[in-house]
Order: sequence, then C-alpha cells, then structure tokens
Amino acid sequence: MAQNRSSSVLLTFEADRAAWSSAAWTPLTVPDEAAPDATRILGWCKSSIPYLPSQQRPLPLQTLDVWVPARNATSSTAPPEPSSLPVPSCEDQEKVLVWIVYIHGGAWRDPTIEADSFGPAAKELLKRFTPATSRSSSKNVLAGLASLNYRLSPHPNHPAPDRPDRNVRHPEHLRDVLTGLSFLQRVIFSSTPTENIEFILTGHSCGATLSFQSIMSPLTRFSLPPNLSLCKKPMAIVGFNGLYDLAGFIHKPPKGWEGHVPPYEEFTRGAFGDDERVWRAVCPASAEGDWLGEWLEEKKGAKVVLGISKQDSLVPREQMVVMRECLEREKEKGRGVEVRVVEGDWGDHDEVWQSGWGMAGLLGDVVEEL
Repeated sequence: MAQNRSSSVLLTFEADRAAWSSAAWTPLTVPDEAAPDATRILGWCKSSIPYLPSQQRPLPLQTLDVWVPARNATSSTAPPEPSSLPVPSCEDQEKVLVWIVYIHGGAWRDPTIEADSFGPAAKELLKRFTPATSRSSSKNVLAGLASLNYRLSPHPNHPAPDRPDRNVRHPEHLRDVLTGLSFLQRVIFSSTPTENIEFILTGHSCGATLSFQSIMSPLTRFSLPPNLSLCKKPMAIVGFNGLYDLAGFIHKPPKGWEGHVPPYEEFTRGAFGDDERVWRAVCPASAEGDWLGEWLEEKKGAKVVLGISKQDSLVPREQMVVMRECLEREKEKGRGVEVRVVEGDWGDHDEVWQSGWGMAGLLGDVVEEL
C-alpha cells in the first residue's frame, strides 16, 4: 500500500490527541470518470470523534464528524495516521484555508438526525474543491468540513429515559456546540502551520439558531463557563430554513400557519422550559441587547447568508424575513455585517440536507466569496 502522509502534522495536545486519534480515517470514494468500473478517493473521513477532554466520559451525542479533501490520493493510498490531520500542501499556504462547520437541525430533540446528515453536502463540496477536479477559480482553499452532534431534549415519540444525552434543556445544547467548536479549533490550530484560517458556521433549522447563539456573547448571556470561549469566531454564518423568533411565531403565526403552533410550542417548551422570556432571549431575532457587538468587534466585514427553501412546509418564510430585518437594523447603525438572502428550489424542509446539492452549492459560493 502506498503511503501519503507528507501533508499531515501530528497533534500536540495530549488530551485532544487521544480523543482525535480514537477515530480512524476512512476513504470517501466516488466513481472514477477516467476509468469505468473504478473508484477514486475524494476525501478522508473521521466519524464519532469525542470532543470532551479525555479525562471526562463523553456521551454518545458529544461527538463530531470530519471530512478533508484527499490530495494526490490513488485507490491504493493508505489512510493518514489517526493522530494526524491532513492539511493543504506548502504551495497553498499563501491562500486562505476555509473550514465549514455544520450544526444539524431536528427541533433540539430529533434523535434520527445526527452529524452524519451533513454527509451528502460534504461529498458535493469535496467534489467542487478537490484540486484534481476543481473548476473553482477561488483563491480560497477548502481545508475541511466538520459536523457536530450535541445532546438533545426529550422527544415524545422517541422516549429514552436511560439516555442522559437525550434529556437536557437549554443551554446544554449550546454548551455542547461550543465545546465541539473549541475542540475542533484547538485541533486545527495545533495541526496547521499557518494562521490564515477562516471558519464558516452553518446550520439547518434549529442548527441555524445554534449557529447564531454561538456568537451571541454566549458566556455572559447564557451563563456558560469561560473555558468555552472560541479562539476564533466565524467569518460567516449561513442559516438554512432557520428558526429565529420562536415566541413571535407561537403568539402571532403567519396566515395559514396557525396549525403549526401546537408542535412549535411543544418543542419550544421541551428545549427551553415554560418561561416565555427565555424563548425571546435565546432567539437572535427577538433577543435584546448588543449581541452582535462581540462578533463584529473581531470580524470586520462579517457575512450572514439566510437561505430558505421555497417549498418549505415546516418553517415559514417570515422567519427569514424577521431575521433579515433584525440584521438590517444593525446595518443602519453602521454595523459591518453583510446580509444576503437566498431563496432556493431545494424541496421541503429537510430535503436541502438530504440531497446535499443545494446546501453545498450555497456554501461553496460563500467559500469563494470570503
């Protein structure tokens, strides 16, 4: 078997290295267009990486998945060492290395949707940015992709009283997201010999809510510990079919959406409790205070992209509208945030991640525009 580990760097922090090394790299293969009946390695994947320090016992949902492009790999190339992180070769170092980090949806409670739901979009993104086949003229390099699991609230149709990772409430979902992001950033920065790295944070449905919550001064606003502070904040946030004002929807749903109020109220109470003041405080379009300040102080010219499926039957377009209006009010104050809305023909609510092509298309465009 051929070896190709010259572009990998060993991790340095022992606790992180132990967690990272616990999952092996496996090849992601696709049909080889140049050789019928053959396959080629598109990228390398790691699944179910625990993101808690090794001295703690991670729960099954406190894990993340990672995909990286395979560079100069053939069908006989051996996987990288489990302790390594394949990084772009030296000739790419003058370019910006971009990571995409995804947070799945499921109303904070659906156990059938996990980190691997990003797989179809990850595959399409690797096709677009793999050097051997890329048609992109971007000066940015897609360094890798990650997708986070997090503990869930109880689901009435999937009771699991013996699963502590499926019986939590806010802010535990966000605590896990920030823990996973912090772990991932430590791994990336200790393994990549450049500081020219940017992050795109993206999420679907309640994952879009969690993406914004992660930059809403979460340590003070949600009383989380200081060790969850991110060493680098995202350059862009991309929300797909996001939930941005739960209280507003429950109390004044758009015309024709009244029938959705009972299930919305049920999962909102399940995730955040019965205090409606909390519902407003946790949602970016209804939260009070200067929650954009900390993010924009670090990220001048930050970008927000709000994507909505035209055919979405679970989240109304008005959720995107209220979020856009919230951000545009900040622009009127001189805030340096760019806001863009994309309305796509991506199918129903979950089809945007199930097929992957619509999600990957928009995220790929954002990578090139940074």
